[in-house]
Amino acid sequence: MEKLANSISRLIQISEWGLNVDEATHRHLRHGLTYSQLHSKIGAVKHLSNLSDYHAIFMGQWHGMLPHMLHEHNIIKSAIGIELDHFWANFSEKLNYDWDFKSIIADVTQCKTWEGNIQNNILIVNTSCEHMNYDWLNFKKSQLGYIYLQSTDFQIDTHINTVTSTDPLIKELLSRGFKIEEAWTLPLEVYTRYCVLASW
Repeated sequence: MEKLANSISRLIQISEWGLNVDEATHRHLRHGLTYSQLHSKIGAVKHLSNLSDYHAIFMGQWHGMLPHMLHEHNIIKSAIGIELDHFWANFSEKLNYDWDFKSIIADVTQCKTWEGNIQNNILIVNTSCEHMNYDWLNFKKSQLGYIYLQSTDFQIDTHINTVTSTDPLIKELLSRGFKIEEAWTLPLEVYTRYCVLASW
């Protein structure tokens, strides 16, 4: 819990950097500290705790809190965040300023813009699968590694690919040659998270 408190404290401190932005951005920052968002990240830390010192690639890292939490627990030692929004790319770098983390402005669905960063001991993380189709899973698997996916059944306009079980995630992974390591469901306040860890 102390490490979680450290991550939350840092997020609040860095939030002061964004005080001159619009209300929508502040709403996103507050949303990052809701019960459901925090427990989604705690669940990721719990289920990835058998990994250590991995290099990670985050598909849309948002404010960068999950990278920070995974680093605090020694699950990852370095990371790249793929992000389209310049504000959140800068924000996540400020949150993760004191370890080997950097943001790349790129489209997650365009594999050629980021797959060159794949190396040994790689962990690819996408906790925003509801925001995109599965074409990005066609990246070149040049090194052995793990992939962690989260999606949800929460219906809003920006969620174009929601699920109601882990089955669609498993199907997409298996069709591309991944091996399923673990799949689980995380019921939260207003929606459910569906999570899968796979390897290749």
